[in-house]
Amino acid sequence: MGPERRNANARAGLLTCGKAASRSAWRHDGVVRPWKRQLSDGERSVLLSELLVRHPELAAEAEEITSTLLIAEKDLADEITAGLRALRPSGPVSVDAGPARVLEVLQPYIDDLTWRKERGARRAAADIAIAVLLGLYECRDDTDEDMLLVRMGLPSAADDLARTVYKKATSLHLSLPSLADECPGWEWYEES
Repeated sequence: MGPERRNANARAGLLTCGKAASRSAWRHDGVVRPWKRQLSDGERSVLLSELLVRHPELAAEAEEITSTLLIAEKDLADEITAGLRALRPSGPVSVDAGPARVLEVLQPYIDDLTWRKERGARRAAADIAIAVLLGLYECRDDTDEDMLLVRMGLPSAADDLARTVYKKATSLHLSLPSLADECPGWEWYEES
């Protein structure tokens, strides 16, 4: 199928979608309307492309929004690793207190990936989940006794926390790539 035919099909799909949607579906308050939930990622991409063709004055604003949604996985993973390595035990580490302190470091990232997924930025949400997993994996072989994760028992402490993050990502139906090359020690991890 050639590009003209695909564009014609996409426009026909948009016209059908547009006729079915009520005017209130076009509100700019961030509320996701039912017709928006029915669009696949590909259809949303076509919708955005068509809107930008019809309203080129929105291109700069779309570029600005896009730059806030894109995630640099490697930089974010390094940031997460540094945050985890900076955690130091305060007194004896109990089985319950250590994971809670580590989750305090990870929680803003988990909240961010949830927020992005809820707003349709599925790829950015998945990128954050991958960055958190990679950040945890990087800590598995650490040996510095002053690190909280080391006192909690590596690599199992990092692996248990990674399973928690993985379960959260899969519960949000995020599509995660294989990490077999980056995380060979995680036999439990499956591409979702």
